Amino acid sequence: RGLAGERRVSAILSAGGGGFLNWRRLLRPLAWLYTGFVALRNWGFDCGLIRTRKLPEPVIGIGNIAAGGTGKTPLTINLCEALLAQGQKPGILTRGYGAGLRRQDRLALLRGLVVASDGHFQRVPDEAMLQSQRLPDVPVVIGADRFRTGRWAGNLGLGVDVWVMDDGFQHRALYREHNILVLDANLKVESGPLIPEGLLREPVAGCRRATAILLSRALRTEFVSSQTIPLIDEWLPEAKECLKVRFQIGPIYNSETKAVWQRNEDPLLAVCGIAKPDSFLTPLKEKGANIQAVYQVKDHQVVSPMTLARKAESATAVVTTEKDYWRNPGVFRRLGKPVMLAPLVVDLSREHWQRLGVIS
Repeated sequence: RGLAGERRVSAILSAGGGGFLNWRRLLRPLAWLYTGFVALRNWGFDCGLIRTRKLPEPVIGIGNIAAGGTGKTPLTINLCEALLAQGQKPGILTRGYGAGLRRQDRLALLRGLVVASDGHFQRVPDEAMLQSQRLPDVPVVIGADRFRTGRWAGNLGLGVDVWVMDDGFQHRALYREHNILVLDANLKVESGPLIPEGLLREPVAGCRRATAILLSRALRTEFVSSQTIPLIDEWLPEAKECLKVRFQIGPIYNSETKAVWQRNEDPLLAVCGIAKPDSFLTPLKEKGANIQAVYQVKDHQVVSPMTLARKAESATAVVTTEKDYWRNPGVFRRLGKPVMLAPLVVDLSREHWQRLGVIS
């Protein structure tokens, strides 16, 4: 429920506009209430009044302190690939936004198929399905209460020996051995109002809980000192390093045949519903794709079949993100035109994760 609100607020705030600033001030009382709730909740965890529970397997958390996309999903995939490469059996714990799940509902995926469920769900969350498709040997387990969900999954015999918790920086109810904070390298991190007036999920002071910091969407992958990041350096030990991470579009491929797309002049319709569409559209153009039209929806919004068909009339094919495709696979398949998928990948190696101390 809270995550859904954050995503809507992020989309609205990102739109900007001078007229919106006055309306934004009207949200200040709600931001004060939310700030008080967050402060009280964090105080409860800090003092031990609110219980933090531990799973039998180690947990690595990945999350952020601001609403909006920072690339947590491709980072989660990359980390799982690094864990697999060293012989471990990772599983992903995720909240599962957009599937109509209640707090008590749980769902497990393997190779893109539902292998177990406990409760009710309308559809499989897009990010979870994307992770399951990209990582066929990694169980993706969905549920609001990550501790109970992890214990439930442990009884399924999935063989997980380490959990990666996606988008869980504020989920302090579950103990994690590593707490990775992801920030957008292109945004200035500063103290300011919390949602819904601002973009912060919690005060910047929450950065002190991080065991490693990644700065996503950087121009190149490199380690930098935390002292180079204004305000963040106030809450981190001097010795802590931050890792700037470059994102890029991987080989574009056909959703049905898996054949890799070859650059040509065919007119394409680009479809995206992600928090920061420029991170998708700009690399596409750099790859030489002839983008004739763009169909853009809000983050996690389902594509309209009628609008998609109308916009695709003069296009030879459609190109979209993997996340958008797996949110609407039936809609794209019924279009009757080739659908090309552009995977978002990160320039990280196992050695990067080792230097951060996340893996051995």
